Amino acid sequence: MGEKVLQGIRVLEWGMLQQGPMATAYLADMGAEVIKLEALTGDTARYYAHFGPLGIATPDKSNGYFQTLNRGKKSISVDLKSPEGKALILKLVEKVDVFVTNVRFGVPEKLGLGYEDLKAINPRLIYAHATGCGTKGPDRSAPMIDYIAMARTGIMTSIGDGKEPGFLQGAFSDQIGAICLCWGIVTALLARERLGIGQKVDINLLSAFANLNQINTSLYSWAKAPLPPNDRTHPTNPISNYYECKDGRWIMLGSYEPSSVKKFFGALGMDEIANKEEYATMEGVAKDSEFLFDTTVKVMKTKTCAEWQEFCRAHDIMNYPVATYEEFHKDPQMLENEGFYRLSYPGMPDPIQLVGAPFLMSETPAAVEKWAPKLGADTDDVLESLCGATPEEVKALREKKVIR
Repeated sequence: MGEKVLQGIRVLEWGMLQQGPMATAYLADMGAEVIKLEALTGDTARYYAHFGPLGIATPDKSNGYFQTLNRGKKSISVDLKSPEGKALILKLVEKVDVFVTNVRFGVPEKLGLGYEDLKAINPRLIYAHATGCGTKGPDRSAPMIDYIAMARTGIMTSIGDGKEPGFLQGAFSDQIGAICLCWGIVTALLARERLGIGQKVDINLLSAFANLNQINTSLYSWAKAPLPPNDRTHPTNPISNYYECKDGRWIMLGSYEPSSVKKFFGALGMDEIANKEEYATMEGVAKDSEFLFDTTVKVMKTKTCAEWQEFCRAHDIMNYPVATYEEFHKDPQMLENEGFYRLSYPGMPDPIQLVGAPFLMSETPAAVEKWAPKLGADTDDVLESLCGATPEEVKALREKKVIR
């Protein structure tokens, strides 16, 4: 494998849980040297044996959540509240390109690790701070986690059956927050290369999730009304809906065109529906959606999922069975297009598949080459090679419990 695009960029990450660590994992995938700064007890995510109902512990007492978020990094463990520990980090800041944190608003400044503090040491530094609600406004100090962001951004009113709000499983807010944080950091690095300046990158879960929900959020401003929750029994277009097949499997049909009604029912020989004048427009289709839905439900029960796939292919109707995660991990399109990173994990019978970069670079591809480090695994090396500490000084710091 050739040189990676961020090779030579050094990142100091003072992060925990998902938003900050996932962002820097992406940077590590692209070749950055990421040094994870942890407290003496380590990132809380190190100790997750379960994620919701899922058992994710590994044979070496780590876990899949932490490993996913911290692959490819180094780890140093330092007591930031001690004068000696803080001095070490300030020394390290001189040697890094990027400082990333997702600790609560105001905490870095209290410890003397705010943007102005570090900018004075390293003017070309990219300082990226991910917060819950942003660095301005009355709630800038408020705590924020994934589903609180969902509640605040309005999306819960668009999920579910319309009777009760619902939310998305899987830490979506944190994930899009990490993607946006990585985006901001890479953009700031490009600005530094072009303009020769460092800068602060502010991102928060609210604005990140609003970006994920861009269309719903922005269209409200146009229509002065929210997009209603999906009701599959009253679809705008019955050929853009999911149905149960004869064998109990579900299949999703997809189309945004009113002509899909004519195409679908015409292919079935149901000309009385296919040729109905009112169905030439989406408004006409929507007006009769209950009848069309009920009819489609009955029709879909006449063939197996595989038979419907064959039918849809023959008539150029977009479709795909509703896949399980097990099936998706075997999806030939994902595998052929390198949509997963595969890496063996000690003690695990099969290679682990992590979701790869959503882009493929022909000359500088991203990749995962190693799993997350043990707590403090690189403390000695980093302090000696980058902070100028001697082995004797490192030993003394460990005896004083400044480092682990």
